[in-house]
Amino acid sequence: PFDLMITDFTMPEMDGLALAHEARRIRPELRVIILTGRVQALDRDELQSAGVSRVLEKPVGLEDLTREIGEVLAPERRVPATPQQPIRST
Repeated sequence: PFDLMITDFTMPEMDGLALAHEARRIRPELRVIILTGRVQALDRDELQSAGVSRVLEKPVGLEDLTREIGEVLAPERRVPATPQQPIRST
């Protein structure tokens, strides 16, 4: 089992939101980080509905990615993101 899924937003046949919905349907506790080159184009309500923990704007450095993963997986953060906080760009 996995605790975290990191995916790109733009992919052939299924975007990151659809993948997040499907993955969380199977495993509701799964945390999801989406990487994208166009953060502004994403809707906060859709991200919340898909259970997305964070959205990071590409390119993402290794230090930033490591920090974000740690924050998403931290025990005190094991609650769904609020509609005001699902997006963080670095």
